[in-house]
Amino acid sequence: MHHAIEFLTGHAAALSFGKRLRLPQGRLLQVRHGMGLLRLGNREQLLCDGECFWLPADCLAAFTPLRGCQWREARFSVRQPQPSLSGWLHPSPLLEALLDDLTQWQEEREWQGPYGDRLRVLSDLLLRHPLHPAPTPTTLQQEWQGLNQGLIPAEVSEDLAALVAQYRLIRADRQLKGGQAIAPVLAALGYPDELSWQQELACWLQE
Repeated sequence: MHHAIEFLTGHAAALSFGKRLRLPQGRLLQVRHGMGLLRLGNREQLLCDGECFWLPADCLAAFTPLRGCQWREARFSVRQPQPSLSGWLHPSPLLEALLDDLTQWQEEREWQGPYGDRLRVLSDLLLRHPLHPAPTPTTLQQEWQGLNQGLIPAEVSEDLAALVAQYRLIRADRQLKGGQAIAPVLAALGYPDELSWQQELACWLQE
């Protein structure tokens, strides 16, 4: 890490399988467009357009951007004052504007200069933002929470269908990498056969 705060952006042209990591920095994560899944403990959090989540240093988590997801994140050295617990942020217009500015930054990224000044302001804003136990209850978030409780909506939106299809592939990948036999894993997840799983996997891995 070159600076006490690092700012990164990313784009997933295809589904990728995130690994659980324990980073030595605090992490402010925001999905700008599309969807991403954040595995934290036994819970799978859904991040949609504009949603922010804070992960403290040494927090074991896996971020999986779904196909088409654009995201950005700031990583904070433990030398920086930061929240000690994880939680959702509802970004203020000022925080959103600052994140946009950092995303579009084209000049030198020097700590002693305008770029570093913005990172320090970001750190100050983070400390002032309250953390929430739940995201904003959008329609997709409510559908996602319902699915986790076994509730099937009467109508399935395009976003929800894409989310469910990719999450099923993610679950298969985790279980197979965990050493489970392929036939019972695919059957439990609702795939008719191995060929169906391979075809769906190839579809979502295609850029």
